[in-house]
Amino acid sequence: MPILPQSRHQYDNTCRGRCRSFWSRIINFDIWQNKRYVIWSLAIPSALFGYFVPYIHLVAYVKQVLGKDVNSQLLVQCLGVTSLVGRLAFGLVADRPWVNRILLQQISFFCIGLFTMLLTACNHMAFFIVIVLIMGLFDGCFISLLGPIAFDIVGPAGASQAIGCLLAICSIPLTFGPAIAGALYDHLGSYMVPFLCAGVPPIVGAFFLFTISFTKKLPEGVPGSPVREPLEKQNNAAADDPRETHRLMLEEQQSRV
Repeated sequence: MPILPQSRHQYDNTCRGRCRSFWSRIINFDIWQNKRYVIWSLAIPSALFGYFVPYIHLVAYVKQVLGKDVNSQLLVQCLGVTSLVGRLAFGLVADRPWVNRILLQQISFFCIGLFTMLLTACNHMAFFIVIVLIMGLFDGCFISLLGPIAFDIVGPAGASQAIGCLLAICSIPLTFGPAIAGALYDHLGSYMVPFLCAGVPPIVGAFFLFTISFTKKLPEGVPGSPVREPLEKQNNAAADDPRETHRLMLEEQQSRV
C-alpha cells in the first residue's frame, strides 16, 4: 500500500524554530511524549546488558568446564536454530487478539535471565544443549515482539521512529555488556560471576516493564498517541478497496493545492 502524506508541525522563522524544524525531520519528538514508550525504551536496553554474553563467551566457558576437546560451537548453532523457531512460533501466538504482547515479552526476558544463570550449574554437554535450546526460543520471542509492541504503543505513524530510537539506545548495552563480562573474567579467572551477573538485567527489565500496565494511555489525537488521525488516513493503513486509497490520496493532493 502506498504511504499517505502526513502533516508536519509548523515552526516560526526564528533561529530556535528553524532548528526545531530541522531536527523534527530526523527525530519524531511526539513519541517521547508517550510515557508508555519512554518506559518501554528504557526497560528494554536495561535488560540487554547481559543479552550477548552467552553468544560471546559461551564457547570459551564450556571449554573451561568440559575441556578443550568438546565441540562447544554446537551450542551457538543450537541457540540460533531455536531462535528462528521461536520467532515463527511466538509471532503466530502474538497475533492472537487475547495475547498481551508486553507480558509475553516480560516472560521471555525473565526466562532468558534465568537460564543464563542456570548455565553456571551445568556440568554436562546435554544440560548445556537443553538450556541453550530453551534460551533460543525465548530469544526469538523477544525479537519478534519488538515491532508489534512499538505499533501497539505509538501507532503506525510513529512506529518506525520508535523502533529506530530503541535500537539506537540498545546498541549501548549490547556493546558494553560482553566487554564488562570479559573484564570480570580477566579479573576473577572464572565465568561464574560474569554469567550470574548477565542473568540479572533481563530479570530486572522484565519487572520494570510492569510499570507500563500502570501508566495511562494517551487520549486519541494527542501527539505521541497510538491514533492521531482517522483510521483511513493513518500511515500504511490498509484500505478494503484500493480505489478508496487512490481517492484519499487525490483528496489529500487537492487539499494541498
